[in-house]
Amino acid sequence: MLGREDFERAHIPGSENVPVDRDDFAERVEELVSDKDDTIVVYCASFDCEASPKAARKLDGAGFSNVYDFEGGIKEWMKAGHEVNRPAESKA
Repeated sequence: MLGREDFERAHIPGSENVPVDRDDFAERVEELVSDKDDTIVVYCASFDCEASPKAARKLDGAGFSNVYDFEGGIKEWMKAGHEVNRPAESKA
């Protein structure tokens, strides 16, 4: 999970920023999906970030059944040449 500023700089298309440290983290994620059996992929900045594993554990504990941690995060996504949204650039 990226911090708000990081998310605004670049994020995977279709992703939502829900900080894992929110008290209502699992509830907020539940509002974004239609069912706890939906596939959810969590990610953060890179392999060095601990937020996405923490998010995956929290969601598993809250009863979500198809949670995956994209361990390489946005750094590996971009390194592989995949598209990213860069909303902060469009505001200039």
